[in-house]
Amino acid sequence: MTTSKDTLSTQRAASVFVDYYITYKEGNRGRTQVTVSVDQQLNGARSETAVLAYLKKKHPEARDITIMKLEWKTTSGGGVSPTRKATQVFVDYYAEYKGTSRGRFQATINVDQQLGGAQSETALSAYLKKKHPEARDITIMKSEWK
Repeated sequence: MTTSKDTLSTQRAASVFVDYYITYKEGNRGRTQVTVSVDQQLNGARSETAVLAYLKKKHPEARDITIMKLEWKTTSGGGVSPTRKATQVFVDYYAEYKGTSRGRFQATINVDQQLGGAQSETALSAYLKKKHPEARDITIMKSEWK
């Protein structure tokens, strides 16, 4: 999830550096990095969801893609906002279960221990799905990286 400050910063981004893991259908896993043009490859979109959709098209053979880091860049190559390593994330979310059952939860998660150092909504969502394996859907309402 991006904060309002991050949203304003990403609006000026011309490209994004992505560090991610790919898990292939046969179980092999690899880590790679790529710089993606916002205008050319993301059609002007500036969100983690757009980056993930692009990566899924780029790697159709992948069973899963986990973004570890996104770094938005300006046309001069500089970062649009300072990147600092978060040590924890506060998350407010809903877990939807079979039928109409729904629960709202809040948690503070250690980034290194529970997310393996990943600072992305994708990694956070994957962690929450493992924490609630019986949930059919997880909706993150708010996340604050600290």
